[in-house]
Amino acid sequence: MAAYSAPNGCLDSASGATVVELLHEINAEGTTVVVITHDAELAARLPRQIAIRDGRVLSDSAEKAIV
Repeated sequence: MAAYSAPNGCLDSASGATVVELLHEINAEGTTVVVITHDAELAARLPRQIAIRDGRVLSDSAEKAIV
């Protein structure tokens, strides 16, 4: 397992978009990619979102709603 850091917050928007596209491609090839961000727009484009505050999981988009 390899870990990589992609600080796209420090990049211009075109370069940041390129990094995100590369991460999507890596994920499509079967590698799990974890993106940690404060950017709600970026998070909304990802297949799963887990919100964490003070070390506690607030929400996980993979959980099914209890009816």
